[in-house]
Amino acid sequence: MPPLPTRRQCLIQSLAGLCLPPVVLLSACQTPAPANPPRQREARLRELGFAPSDEGWTLNLSSKLLFAFDSDALDAAQRQHLLELGGSLAALGIGQLRIEGHTDLKGSNGYNQQLSQRRAEAVAQVLRESALSGAQLTVRSRGKERPVCTEDTEACQSQNRRVVLIVPAL
Repeated sequence: MPPLPTRRQCLIQSLAGLCLPPVVLLSACQTPAPANPPRQREARLRELGFAPSDEGWTLNLSSKLLFAFDSDALDAAQRQHLLELGGSLAALGIGQLRIEGHTDLKGSNGYNQQLSQRRAEAVAQVLRESALSGAQLTVRSRGKERPVCTEDTEACQSQNRRVVLIVPAL
């Protein structure tokens, strides 16, 4: 198949009266859309650790980002991971991201709601410093309402002190 003419070539041919009106020609000169960009984005999200969910794509940062008991502080390695993740998400054109903070099962509901909000805000702040600075970031506090582990051991409860990232359905 011969290559499509450039817009300039189409316009010149049209002005010379050699072919169809410019509007028709210019529409024929459009570059074809990239093949399956949603599939490519989905594949890349999987590579980053996201998994499909009812809400879109979810990344539980518990493998890279667990908080100490009663803390919302991020260490240097966690910040670096979030900066890199933000760059990867921005490169995919992700414009919306929900950040949900969670706590363990200890403490009052009210306190844990506040603590999980602070955790989510800490992550959101780093993502705003990344290439996701223009993205719409929504922060949500989940407190202790969605534990991943319910045993009363430190190892189990530490898994609940996490942040989850959700990319709405593509």
